Amino acid sequence: MDAYSLDLRKRVVAAVEAGDGTWKQTAKRFGVSVAFLGKLMKRRREDGTIGPKPHGGGHGPRIDSRDAGRLADLVEARNDLTLAQLRDALGLHVSHMTVHRALVRLGITRKKSRRGPPSRSGRT
Repeated sequence: MDAYSLDLRKRVVAAVEAGDGTWKQTAKRFGVSVAFLGKLMKRRREDGTIGPKPHGGGHGPRIDSRDAGRLADLVEARNDLTLAQLRDALGLHVSHMTVHRALVRLGITRKKSRRGPPSRSGRT
């Protein structure tokens, strides 16, 4: 879910400060929850801002830059290895999807393309 816009936050704070009804009425008027109103006013009081907090960031990659370099070397040496075989060769306890994501970050595709003559009958 996206954060509420700064414009909406400003209008809500202005309505609360002007005393245009109770918090419940103000929340209903702007289509927000009373809990949001409370958090917004607390954030304004404590931090002096009404903007949304920055994103937390999430987890970092399980295959770091050192392991990614080893992975690239493995693929260069033996490009026929499957994702599971690459994972086992790296000696990491990760899923094959994690190996796939690391390959995507490195710009390495795993799709094998057949180099053959074009079809004489054309595309079907």
